[in-house]
Amino acid sequence: MVGPPRGAQPGGIDDEVVIESIGPDTDWEAALEGVDAVVHLAARG
Repeated sequence: MVGPPRGAQPGGIDDEVVIESIGPDTDWEAALEGVDAVVHLAARG
């Protein structure tokens, strides 16, 4: 999901992309269109 940073005001998100399911066959093309960088912060516990 591409969305606002924490503390941003609600509304005005014209470029939000929702990925319903993440897996090896996920199509990231729409979510990454126009993106210059990706920061991955998830971890396995």
